[in-house]
Amino acid sequence: MQNIFSQGCQYALRALQVMSRSPRRAMTVFDLCRTARIPEHFTRKMLQPLVRKGILRSTRGPGGGFSFARNPASVNLLEMVEVIDKGFSNSRCALGDPECDDDRCPLDAEWRRIEDHCRRMLSERTIANLAQGASVEAPTVVLTRN
Repeated sequence: MQNIFSQGCQYALRALQVMSRSPRRAMTVFDLCRTARIPEHFTRKMLQPLVRKGILRSTRGPGGGFSFARNPASVNLLEMVEVIDKGFSNSRCALGDPECDDDRCPLDAEWRRIEDHCRRMLSERTIANLAQGASVEAPTVVLTRN
């Protein structure tokens, strides 16, 4: 199955999942990355846009680290994905055609339905759901013929 999130977005989701288990506690990048099993430098880079957006806060010094600036239950996954990946769209052709034209593509209508379904799923789940073990993968979608 093709992953719908960038590698950076996957790391950010895993970091937020760890953080959401103790939402009021600041976590150092080292502890966060060790627990989530993700690379430290890249993760720090992925969390900074969430700080700028006001989803997380970053505190320097002893006892510092990353913590939630907003209630994790108030941030849906679509918002988070749009911050990290600069939008949510699977704009690549499902058939691998680099010159694909939406008007000619035999899968365009179905592909748009899948994308809409994924957007809806992400908008209905929050960062708080990650602590409860909610899946962050796109749901299985069955293609049908009309």
